[in-house]
Amino acid sequence: MDFPDHSFAGYWYALGKFVHRYAEIEATMHQILRIVSGTSVLTSKVLFSGVRVRGAADTIKRFYSASGQLVPNDLERAFERIGEITKIRDRLLHNGINFEDGKAIVTDENKNFSARAFKHTISIKALDDLESDAITLNACLVKFWIECERPDLIESAQYQNTIEAAQRPWLYKPPKPMKQRAVPRDPARENKSPPQSSQA
Repeated sequence: MDFPDHSFAGYWYALGKFVHRYAEIEATMHQILRIVSGTSVLTSKVLFSGVRVRGAADTIKRFYSASGQLVPNDLERAFERIGEITKIRDRLLHNGINFEDGKAIVTDENKNFSARAFKHTISIKALDDLESDAITLNACLVKFWIECERPDLIESAQYQNTIEAAQRPWLYKPPKPMKQRAVPRDPARENKSPPQSSQA
């Protein structure tokens, strides 16, 4: 499919920024896994290599649950947003986009059952909001990391900026699903009798 690169340059730019910010979350999340699990850098790499963001969040919560502790507020706030951000990121990267009537559309209707398929718009504003939320989410993680690993930075401007970023409100609002195209009925298939089991 030919994409209108010039008309949608702003879209490609916004998408790239969001994907970059999500990669920062992935890197920071593995640092948090190492801290919470109490493992060395090498052991953490061996144990958690390949663990994805949502899996990392679930593992961290299990560590706290097993020790009878509550998840710290900074991590709890980050985790409440990880699912939505990751879902949209996965949809964009695994399904790509189509341009219809001047709008960017993300859908899996060509490879999924219509009843379970998704289809919605993804605007530049939405991507900018996703990037902002990714920055906020990562700031929550970094704040926790600084307090655990680098307490010497607590009086620094870096830490103060991280606090401010971690407290920003969430911006991204999931779009309403678009109406799915109807799947044509196949009368011949509907009237066909099911196969009969062989009799011994």
